Amino acid sequence: MFRFVQKLAYYPEKLKAFCKADYAKTLSTVIFYPSTEICNQDCVFCDSKFYDLKKLEFNRKQMGDMLDDMVQLGADSLIILGDGSEPILFRDLDWLVDEAVSRNIACGIYTNGSRCNKQLLECLNKMEFVRVSLDAGNAKTHSIVHGYSLLRGDFENALTLLKMLDKKKVNTGIAYIIMDENVKEIYSTWKNLCDLGVHYMELKLPLQEGYKFSKLKNSFIENIKTEINKIELSRSNTESGYTKVVLNNHIKELLMNHCASEDLTKKEEKPCLTCCF
Repeated sequence: MFRFVQKLAYYPEKLKAFCKADYAKTLSTVIFYPSTEICNQDCVFCDSKFYDLKKLEFNRKQMGDMLDDMVQLGADSLIILGDGSEPILFRDLDWLVDEAVSRNIACGIYTNGSRCNKQLLECLNKMEFVRVSLDAGNAKTHSIVHGYSLLRGDFENALTLLKMLDKKKVNTGIAYIIMDENVKEIYSTWKNLCDLGVHYMELKLPLQEGYKFSKLKNSFIENIKTEINKIELSRSNTESGYTKVVLNNHIKELLMNHCASEDLTKKEEKPCLTCCF
């Protein structure tokens, strides 16, 4: 679905080096799914809904060997994420991060942020970045989009986690996949993030195959523009720090009227940072 193999074509020099076993010029970041076994949410846009996932969970021996291989091959960073699972629920996350840091391997994580306790904060504060999938401006919308009982408090936990992270050490941000349910909450979410000292808010469209929609109504597009304009106005009127807004390439194309919404998925694939070989 994400065409990772196709994206390798953007890095011919790395492929040539790999074929010559010159690994120092190929590997820099390893993307690691520690488990596909467990998740405490049921997000409407989860990849697991659209393709079969092989059940697996790595043990400490396997992860230790992987980290040793990373050192030998010259990889210096590890991005921890789920593939239909939630990495902060992985029982050996603390151990994995400690072992990586001891080898001078920098860590980052993509998480739903549904838990917040002292042990987890100590672990996450050892990382280079933490990105929370928030996708909502209030608890009700969050529970709908992320598929859990509103009474459980996952939204509040995510905000607490974002607040408590050490922003001087950890680059902290959120991902926000824009849907009908949350399009009018972009500005209010941004305001909350500013108050929490979060570094960035990444706006995305759910355009991959299997997501809820691929064609966008004009009213939906106008709502996005309205919310972003509110942010621009607030930024220009404040002298204090604010959360940076990152628009992915599809949104930029759409808002600048460079293409019709139904053509967005037909555009040439763009390489993403986490897919670099």
